[in-house]
Amino acid sequence: MIRKYLEPLRSRMIFGLTIKAAGTALELVFPWLLSHMIREVAPSGSISTIILWGLLMLLFAVLAAIGNIVGNRNASYVAARASARIRHDLFARIISLDSQDFYAVGISSLQSRLTSDVWQVNRMLAGLQRMGIRAPVLLVGGLISTMIMDPVIGFVLLILAPIIWVFAGLINKYGRPLFRKVQNHIDILVRRTRDTTRGIRTIKSSNREAHVQERFGIASDNLSAAEKKASFTLSLSWPFLGLLLNFGLVAIIYIGALRIKAGFTDTATIIAFISYFAMITQGIMAMTRIFLIYTRGMTSANRIEEVLKIEQRINFVDDEQLRAEYAAAAPDILNYDLQRERDIDLDKSSSGLDFSKLIRGKSEDDSQTDMIPEAGGEPDSPKAGKSARIEFRNVFFAYPQTGAILKNISFKVEPGQTLGILGPTGSGKTTIIRLLLRLYEPDSGEILINDRNLTEWPRRQLYKLFGVVLQNDFLYASTIADNISFGRRLYHEDIFTAGEYAQADDFIREKPGGYEHPTQPRASNLSGGQRQRILLARALAQNPCVLVLDDATSALDYETDARFRRMLFDNFSRTTRVIIAQRVSSVLQADTILMIREGEVIALGSPRELDESSPEWQQICREQLDQGGAFVNGF
Repeated sequence: MIRKYLEPLRSRMIFGLTIKAAGTALELVFPWLLSHMIREVAPSGSISTIILWGLLMLLFAVLAAIGNIVGNRNASYVAARASARIRHDLFARIISLDSQDFYAVGISSLQSRLTSDVWQVNRMLAGLQRMGIRAPVLLVGGLISTMIMDPVIGFVLLILAPIIWVFAGLINKYGRPLFRKVQNHIDILVRRTRDTTRGIRTIKSSNREAHVQERFGIASDNLSAAEKKASFTLSLSWPFLGLLLNFGLVAIIYIGALRIKAGFTDTATIIAFISYFAMITQGIMAMTRIFLIYTRGMTSANRIEEVLKIEQRINFVDDEQLRAEYAAAAPDILNYDLQRERDIDLDKSSSGLDFSKLIRGKSEDDSQTDMIPEAGGEPDSPKAGKSARIEFRNVFFAYPQTGAILKNISFKVEPGQTLGILGPTGSGKTTIIRLLLRLYEPDSGEILINDRNLTEWPRRQLYKLFGVVLQNDFLYASTIADNISFGRRLYHEDIFTAGEYAQADDFIREKPGGYEHPTQPRASNLSGGQRQRILLARALAQNPCVLVLDDATSALDYETDARFRRMLFDNFSRTTRVIIAQRVSSVLQADTILMIREGEVIALGSPRELDESSPEWQQICREQLDQGGAFVNGF
């Protein structure tokens, strides 16, 4: 996997490694120059000669420093760009995962792979380029230099090399499983943290702080234990290496003293040997760090590769085209201007322009166009009047590792009609929507839109048909207008009209900035009803062919809900509507009502037909309507 992402950067990486190797090689000249000055230059007593050789050493030092600096900066560049591409591909794969695989891997695990694991790979790539070339040059170059200067003493250092290599191999073998356990425990800790932050209000209101803290403490302790085991096992390497190197230093000094006494060498050579030994020590220590970084980095790379290699279960007819477009856009990541990203985070008011309008439409200073579209021409707003026919034919479906959820589901919704789906919790209502949106494939049966099987629809065309509000849908930290447009190229009028349709325009305009009012993460500064109305505006903004509302008005009061339903039937009469609700009032005007229990259809027909034929429908109507047939809330 790593080779694939380094291939486009090969020339840049080779350049950096060459410069780094040259800078390190220049460092290997220092001990020889020092030995020569002690043996030949200093005894001559010539000041000019000493200064000349001193300047030569300074020149070598400057060139070595330049080589190392350029090599290190290049290593950071290559690692950052490769990591950006990995992160880009991983994120693209995550958002394209089928629902089954998405939840099988786990949200917290995907988060840690996208952040922690990519960072570990970045660290590995940078470290391998910085130390991966420097360490071998110091080690091999030092050994060769010592063998040339004095083969007998050099042989002492040569004996240490294979011992170090064997030891490094053991570090890699036993370290990788330990770090994989650490990453798995990080996933668990991220999940605990995520659950706690998302449910903090419930935790406080239920006085469950102690219980949550205990669960978090267990996850934290398990992570600490795994990190301790990994760190303790690998930390044994440093004392062992230190012991080996100290033995080597003692052997060099002892053997060197004997050879000086015997007249086979001189003091200058021993001083050079000690300098080379220090360099070899640096190389050995660096090699050990490389193996540690490599062990952890490859563990993370394997976890990333697991996600990238997940085979797509649901394939669309235009997937190849979308992949080609993605591949064509991917190189832009390599040339991405980080300064531009920082500039975007500046105060939007500093330029005197409305930043968000520059993206979606015009600024106050631009009077020549109603919009600044992205590359590709017209905005995304479709023309009104489109509709769609929906049909389920004998659909069976079961989630993995569970029993059957939907059993022989069949119904048809004509263009412009409304289907209301009623049923208790867990009956399979939301599963019908997931199948309609092709988030899952049915085990058997057919799902058709406009008499065309879902498998024959291109991804883009299919999802442009729908405006969807699902249970527990989300709003992100931006502005209200951005949450309504949701990345689509819409005119301002489309956004304002959608707000009016969703009964949200009044409260939005009362807020500071109106539609440019900022939303906090998860829209925590809005009430539940306000959030739901913004989600409804998002779904209506493109005038969809099929409008899917999954319990989308549960947080609205009865008066607002009634106004919204009247608007829906007045202004979206040609839109096919699928409404999942708990209240009869939300589906009473539907053309067809589907009642479902335990994945099976128990009633299907118009409200009038069900009044005459369905005891279940009659019972739920009695529970929610008064004796005269009027709504309990007076509507």
